[in-house]
Amino acid sequence: MPPLRPQPAFPESDTQPFWDATKKHELAYQTCDRCNEVIFYPRHHCTNCGSDQNTWHVSQGLGYVYAIRLSKTWGPMPWPTLIWTRASAS
Repeated sequence: MPPLRPQPAFPESDTQPFWDATKKHELAYQTCDRCNEVIFYPRHHCTNCGSDQNTWHVSQGLGYVYAIRLSKTWGPMPWPTLIWTRASAS
């Protein structure tokens, strides 16, 4: 029986590291090498400065995830949306 919802098409170079990390129960995100902006959801370019020079990181697990969802957009692949905050210093 085929899946009831659209499935991601792999390999997809802009998001593959994110999905690989989820298989290891890790949260991966990108930062821009030019302006140091955090980039999430995974994509080819920085939304702040437009640079395509991004570096992948794995979250240290020090924050709290308040919500996550998969959004069905115009394409065949759902995109992750994450609402998070950093852990407090106290």
